[in-house]
Amino acid sequence: MKIKVCYKELSDYIRKNYHKEIEMRHVSTDTIEVSFSKEINLLIIRKKMQVRLNVTVKKYENKILYIFYNYASEMKPLVNVAISLLSKKLGNNVFSVNTVSREAEIYLGNIKNMNDILYKMIINSMEFDEEGMVVDCSLL
Repeated sequence: MKIKVCYKELSDYIRKNYHKEIEMRHVSTDTIEVSFSKEINLLIIRKKMQVRLNVTVKKYENKILYIFYNYASEMKPLVNVAISLLSKKLGNNVFSVNTVSREAEIYLGNIKNMNDILYKMIINSMEFDEEGMVVDCSLL
C-alpha cells in the first residue's frame, strides 16, 4: 500500500499546529528542500532572512527515521537556533540531533497517535516526488 502526504498538506499542518510557515520542494527521491523565514535583530534593525536546508532520509528502522540535513555555512547560527527550538518543543523522546554530523533521529513511535498507526503496519520505504512524500507500507 502507498500513502502520499503532499507538501502543502504538511505545511498547512505545521502552520496550524506549530504556527510556523515552511515550504518544501522536491530535490530527489531521498531529499527535499525545506525553507522558512526567520526574523533576526541586528542592533536596532530587524531583518527577515530566508533559511533553506536540504533534508535527506537516510533510512527508517524500528520506528526511527534517520535523516541528514545540509545548509549553507552562513546559515549555521539560524539553523542551530531553529533545531534547538524544535528539540525543546518536541522533546528528546521524539527528536535527537547531532549538530556536528548534521544528523537527526526522529522517534516516530513516540509521537502522539503515531505509535497506534505504526503498530498496525510495516514501513517498507519512504521517498519524495514532485508533490510530496510517498510511504510504501504493508499492513500487519
